[in-house]
Amino acid sequence: MRLACFSVPIGIVLLTALGCGGKTGDEAAVAKAVVPVKVTTIRQGDLPLRLVVLGQTEALDKQVVLSPVSGTVASLSVSEGAAVSAGEVLAVIQTRESQTAVAGAQALRATATTSQQRAEAERALQLAQTRIQTVTLTAHRGGVVARRSVVEGSQVSDGTELLAIVDPATTGFVAQVPLARLPTLSVGQPATVTLASLDGVTFRAAVAAISPESEPQTQAVRVRLALVDVPPEHRRLLKDGLSGTAQIETGRHSGVLLVPRVALLRNDESDTYAIVTVTPDSLAQSVPVTVGAVADSVAEIAAPTLHPGMSVIIEGQYALADSTRVTVTSVPRP
Repeated sequence: MRLACFSVPIGIVLLTALGCGGKTGDEAAVAKAVVPVKVTTIRQGDLPLRLVVLGQTEALDKQVVLSPVSGTVASLSVSEGAAVSAGEVLAVIQTRESQTAVAGAQALRATATTSQQRAEAERALQLAQTRIQTVTLTAHRGGVVARRSVVEGSQVSDGTELLAIVDPATTGFVAQVPLARLPTLSVGQPATVTLASLDGVTFRAAVAAISPESEPQTQAVRVRLALVDVPPEHRRLLKDGLSGTAQIETGRHSGVLLVPRVALLRNDESDTYAIVTVTPDSLAQSVPVTVGAVADSVAEIAAPTLHPGMSVIIEGQYALADSTRVTVTSVPRP
């Protein structure tokens, strides 16, 4: 009995074997792809927790000089912006009673018709002038005149504001802190203050006082920050009412894993995050992470498989499939 023989081309056999045991076309393409990326390393460190709030500068020591009597401003010897010392004369007020007596004597002289009447009126005028009463006002403390509310010759009443004097050395920053963030604050916490009108000059500061009252309209609390070690060239630039931003350090996470914020990939549908690491054999690997505190450019992350020193992609990671082969074009310092 003769056996039937069939010949099969060797090429077909090889293709069949490769099709059954090899990678699919997509898998092979991913394995062979080389995508340029930029990476940095995951580091372990401390991350300060900061509260960012708005506010403005405000001097703590303000003297408002009021007239203690009704009368006329006989002299006002200081102007806005002038520096004054403790005890320096600021203004002289003639009392209204003295002026009334002088005015009465002048009226008598004006209406006198005989020489005797004129002589009596003249004596009355001289007597009234010698008895003019004045009140001299001096500065209780040194400072700079911030506001001048009257001019010489002005008629003033008891309690009228004449001047406002500010001590620049007591200028601090008053921040408006939302009530919800109040539990994170305490006196002594370090802070920084940046004033936009001074070309972004940043001052060191500390929480000095927290108001016991809130403002109903804004639901915020006034928090005073004392400026620390202000250089003289910056101290002279400080004025009342300069708007700015304060960053108050309310806590610190120590010994946590840190990556640049640009390394985070967010899934909007599931509200989760991931980073893309690079394996030792240059393959991309997506790793789900839990995000903790976030600073300006750094984020705290956590995942069981992560450790300091691992490479993480910061540019080129979007739409990058797992196991894609990558080549590093730049390694910024962490």
